[in-house]
Amino acid sequence: MKDVVKRVAQVSFPTKYGMFELVSYSTATGKHPIALVKGDLKGDVLVRVHSECLTGDVFGSQRCDCGEQLDIAMKMIAKEGGVLLYLDQEGRGIGLVPKIKAYE
Repeated sequence: MKDVVKRVAQVSFPTKYGMFELVSYSTATGKHPIALVKGDLKGDVLVRVHSECLTGDVFGSQRCDCGEQLDIAMKMIAKEGGVLLYLDQEGRGIGLVPKIKAYE
């Protein structure tokens, strides 16, 4: 069965990188990906697909470069326009607890 994606909310969203449109989605499998959109999406569009990384994105873990990658992508999209698709699949789908255990 293919996952059905529905748009559930859209708001103007202020960030440290500037204003974006935040679009929230819901899927049949219970996931809630979001898209941060900046500018006109006609023609070639800059897109970053980013998997959730609590340890890197929020806490600045030195064991991964996820937070740095997210920061660079947000700066580029803020400047050039584009979309950041943020997927709620912590640890590329293994989940937070197994990811933390893998830090050992």
